[in-house]
Amino acid sequence: LVQGFAPVEAYEDLLLAVGYKHTDQLNPTVGPRTVLLTVTDDTGLSVKAHVSDFTLSVQPDPAVLSLNQDLDIAYIEQRDPVLVLADLIATDPDSNHATRATVVVRQVMDTAKEILLLPTDADIRGLASSSLVSGTVLELSGSATIADYQAVLRQIEYVN
Repeated sequence: LVQGFAPVEAYEDLLLAVGYKHTDQLNPTVGPRTVLLTVTDDTGLSVKAHVSDFTLSVQPDPAVLSLNQDLDIAYIEQRDPVLVLADLIATDPDSNHATRATVVVRQVMDTAKEILLLPTDADIRGLASSSLVSGTVLELSGSATIADYQAVLRQIEYVN
């Protein structure tokens, strides 16, 4: 409710600045909305106007992955595999679950010898499957919590 005596231009400027914000940022109710405006002049005459129709839709936020380490990992040939995502932190502002993760090594020098792997004793936390798409692409799938995906991703090793 805005009221008071002011020039028409002041009300026009104020109305042009009106916006819409849904207060439930995590789970807004989607669907159609209608904006109505009622203006009453200084004589008491009211006018109702249909200003706008819009549909509120939700675009999900992507999961966020961050590393707390410098990825310049020292790897010595013909030695034990090294963990490549040991400090990974995974979050998703919209959901506590994930269904797929893909890890890719880029700028591969020797595709026949560079391999991503999950150790045979890895705790895969109920993920339905893990598969090596190629030596340098590892895919995890299955419905699991973000924390479970994080735990599994932290176990991935690189060997050459």
